Amino acid sequence: ILSYSFYTSQLIATVIAMTSNYFVNNASTYRDKMLGGRQLLYRLFSFYAICGIGAWVNLTISSDLVDSNFSWVTAGLIGAAISSVWNYSVSSILTWR
Repeated sequence: ILSYSFYTSQLIATVIAMTSNYFVNNASTYRDKMLGGRQLLYRLFSFYAICGIGAWVNLTISSDLVDSNFSWVTAGLIGAAISSVWNYSVSSILTWR
């Protein structure tokens, strides 16, 4: 709709997904360890740092797949699935210890 490149669109979607995932996890998945105040923001930035590695993997793989003539939907879903494993594993240990 806005005529962004695949990479830019995937990057925007990834940041939105990371942010919403953090707040959903805080409110439901890790409700027993719910964060608030400064700790909420501090851990959000640690979550971004942790998930930044997953985001890089997501963007690299999905962009390579699009360049290899995969549909952007398939490429985006594959990149998101691969990064999700990393993000969940590491953030569950470090963000909500």
